[in-house]
Amino acid sequence: MPHTNIVLLLDRSYSMDLVRERVIESVNLFLAEQQRAPGQARLTIAQFDTTYDITHKNLDLSTVPPLTRNDYRPYGSTALYDCFGEMIDRTAAAIALAPESERPAQTIFVIVSDGIDNRSDGVKPEQLRERIKACPTWRFLFLGANMDAMLEGVRMGVSGVSYDTSDDGLRKAAQTASAFVGAARGGDHATVERIAGAGDVYAPDVTRAILDFQRRLDEGSVS
Repeated sequence: MPHTNIVLLLDRSYSMDLVRERVIESVNLFLAEQQRAPGQARLTIAQFDTTYDITHKNLDLSTVPPLTRNDYRPYGSTALYDCFGEMIDRTAAAIALAPESERPAQTIFVIVSDGIDNRSDGVKPEQLRERIKACPTWRFLFLGANMDAMLEGVRMGVSGVSYDTSDDGLRKAAQTASAFVGAARGGDHATVERIAGAGDVYAPDVTRAILDFQRRLDEGSVS
């Protein structure tokens, strides 16, 4: 059965230590909502600081465990571009090598950071843009705090939405990501575009999308 391929890139730099518990709660909120949504999906989670690593690789979404303190230990700087570029390359290669029957129906990237890149030494923004142009059917959403996320998104070639690192801001960021992915999984392209163009997690279009997605989850009618 065709599935959705979800890739979550999570900032694990030292500045996130101040909100470590809230980040873990927010990731688990996103995970729980996506596990309630209908349809097959697989999830990869990669974390980046001075370097980057993969926490979960292409797991059946229903089997992914909640993120824990042991899984998420903030440290170092922000090698966002290197991680992003590497994960695009890895994902594209895995899809190309998979049998036709096992390839995803769609691929969605969600990138979460509380600051701009200050560490990458291998991948530059223009190289990211070229990689993204080579994947025209993929969906990308960048959630950025302490920056102009729309501007940073443009630098990378993706849609950017700002959030703040308050309790409510991180929760809204998780709900925004979930509504975006949920709409994409359900084929609701208009909602995907409204969220992508909203610019801020508190924008009215985002609030409406979140409420609608949660209502349909509660009704068991997400489609």
